[in-house]
Amino acid sequence: MFNKQLLIDILSVQSETYNSVDMENFIMDRLDEMNIDYVMDNGNIYAAKGVASSYPCIVSHMDTVHKIIPQDRFKIMHDDYCAMGFDRGLNMPSGCGGDDKVGIFVCLTMLKRLDNVKVVFFRDEEVGCVGSSDAMLEFFDDVRFILQCDRKGNKDFVNNIFGLDLQSSDFSNDVLTIIKRYGYEFSDGGMTDVYQLALDGVGVSVANMSCGYYNPHSDDEIVVFDDVNNCMLMVYEIMTTMNDTYKHKADRSYAYGTGYYSGYGGYNKWSSTTANDKKYDSYDWDSYDSWLGLDTK
Repeated sequence: MFNKQLLIDILSVQSETYNSVDMENFIMDRLDEMNIDYVMDNGNIYAAKGVASSYPCIVSHMDTVHKIIPQDRFKIMHDDYCAMGFDRGLNMPSGCGGDDKVGIFVCLTMLKRLDNVKVVFFRDEEVGCVGSSDAMLEFFDDVRFILQCDRKGNKDFVNNIFGLDLQSSDFSNDVLTIIKRYGYEFSDGGMTDVYQLALDGVGVSVANMSCGYYNPHSDDEIVVFDDVNNCMLMVYEIMTTMNDTYKHKADRSYAYGTGYYSGYGGYNKWSSTTANDKKYDSYDWDSYDSWLGLDTK
């Protein structure tokens, strides 16, 4: 199921907040290749596959925080273990946008592998969930739950953001047995699209989760293939085995915090730092020359 070349191809598409047209076109080309029905509304891409009374749903966002550099200088350097962005003009890392290109990869994989699924690719999440704030909520009327892969690391399954409970007790109980098998545990998190959807009353349980990128919003960002694959397999099991509709009305009276985070001020969606995170955050990139012999795209 893990298509490494697809992930490298996605990482190779440069996309910046307010300038994600290349990623939009890449996604729509892949949807056309799969004969998936989709519409674009307010810059968001909504895709649906199959005919069913209810659908599992997964979302991602198309923008990154990294500045777009001339394409002839930008390369994704990778080996069997991980990938990173590289600026050949400056001879230094440039950030690969694993946040949230990994999420896009998982979304496209679910569209490929599942018979019935709904997927949304949101615009401009990095400046305060602009796209999901404009979401067509009626698109989610027949979904069972909504997942998102938009968190660093390899173990957080986010069920609470800024005091807002994202899931019903039934969803949490049913999903717990699955996520434990993949080394995940429940965690608090920071602002991302599923939080915005819950805040706006989407009406079903939602979750965000770690998906294998590290050092996000930095030039030293890396994507670890085994962790991406582990997350993707977990998502696939959740989406193929949890067939109930998990209604949930988020209680906004307990929610706090709005809007921006990270470089744009305030909250941070990867605020939890685990021992595994530290292992990758301190990965030794002392000699970038060693990357020059690796495969490039």
